[in-house]
Amino acid sequence: MKTCARNLMTGTVVLLGAALMLQGCSSSDDCPTCGPSEPTGLTIETSGERVQVTREALLTAVGADSRRFVVDWYVDGVLGGSDTTGVITQTNPATFTAPFDAPVGETVVVEARLASDSAVAAIDTLTVLFDTRYVDAAEGSDGRGDGRWTSPFKTITAALAAAAAEDTVHVLPGTYDEALGEQPPHNIFEGIWLRGSHRDSCIVVGSNDGACFIMLDGATVSDLTIRNPGGCNIGILSGFGGLIRSIVINDVFDDSAIRSYGDLSTLSTVVIEDCVLVNTQAPGTGRGFELIGSSAEYGSRATVRGCEISGWHTGMYLKFSSDPLVEHCEITGNGYGVDTWEEDVETNPDFGEGARGSEGGNTILGNSVADFVNRTPTWIFARRNFWDGGFEGATECIEVLPGCDVVNTNGGVVEWCDCGPQ
Repeated sequence: MKTCARNLMTGTVVLLGAALMLQGCSSSDDCPTCGPSEPTGLTIETSGERVQVTREALLTAVGADSRRFVVDWYVDGVLGGSDTTGVITQTNPATFTAPFDAPVGETVVVEARLASDSAVAAIDTLTVLFDTRYVDAAEGSDGRGDGRWTSPFKTITAALAAAAAEDTVHVLPGTYDEALGEQPPHNIFEGIWLRGSHRDSCIVVGSNDGACFIMLDGATVSDLTIRNPGGCNIGILSGFGGLIRSIVINDVFDDSAIRSYGDLSTLSTVVIEDCVLVNTQAPGTGRGFELIGSSAEYGSRATVRGCEISGWHTGMYLKFSSDPLVEHCEITGNGYGVDTWEEDVETNPDFGEGARGSEGGNTILGNSVADFVNRTPTWIFARRNFWDGGFEGATECIEVLPGCDVVNTNGGVVEWCDCGPQ
């Protein structure tokens, strides 16, 4: 059997991006049919330069020819790492996990050394970030706290300022207002989840002229109650995608409790689930939902599911190119249940078995002026819902009159029965 002779030259250090690559030699030419048994260089490929505590990050040591080799992994010079700096598996690819008490905001050095020749190695530096930042109105401190469970922030304002993408800001029970040090509006940046412990015990108080919460793309807000004695115009504003879940708003807003808004360049695709929007402070004023846009091209494509809307001048208001999906909601006890902007041909919501596949199941009844007003010339699907007259007992009108379930003022149609377009 023919064997291959190998020679390793002295390694040379080459800086390549974030990784430090130590190059070895190539094999001799006396056996061209045999592949190299040692790498001609080693680098570390990571899923990112940041790692969050308690989550696994994947690291791969590869040679210059993209092959993987058996390596020994070190963290800050310790084989396999440690409980304080993070641990790494002795596999390739390897998983690195930063512990909860890792040096958050600082860096750790991860090194892969070739098992057969430790002189061939690669180094990468990872920045350690939080996974969850805690907020505690009673025990936290914005001056001394860093967001750990044992050292929480005092305000949501401080926690959101420190949070990075994919972090969770976990709010413990309490009231979060200006007296505590809050500085609304609260901007929830991309990928951040602002989460209360429970919506009945985590109270956020608005105090500014604009929105209490402004959500960027991919943000989530959940399990909170929002109060508004200070006169916020909007409770939660979302102009992108994201998730609003299990929010209670029992106060009045000049504009709306929740607004899904598409501007001149974005379409709002936020999902809103299991929220309770009940205006108990000033019944008959404001709007529960505004699902609107600023132009005929960009509007709201929100999904609204399982929400309760009551006590508003208008429970749900639609305008411009808005085609939300609405299902399993209770829209009762408002002035107008659902209302659309006049002559808006781009408004095409799905309240049941329309183009977006709504299951219906909405209860739209007991609204003092009218339950569903279609001021547009469009055909709107609202099948399989419950009206004052029951499942198939809606009263239709061509002008707004008290006691009308469905009103079409502009030649349009609301298809509430089990019949198709003619």
